[in-house]
Amino acid sequence: MNFIITLVTFILMEGATWVIHKCLMHGFMWFLHKDHHDHSALEKNDYFFVIFVIPTIALI
Repeated sequence: MNFIITLVTFILMEGATWVIHKCLMHGFMWFLHKDHHDHSALEKNDYFFVIFVIPTIALI
């Protein structure tokens, strides 16, 4: 049972990550994510850490 829970969680999280990357980062938040594809030293893309960690900490 633990294996099935782990597998389902993995599959769902991979799907969520794909949707977030496709719809958010390449969608209306492209202005932050664009420099990630240019491979600059300091990237605005790094702000996604802050954007995603705040709700995560709040939910914990």
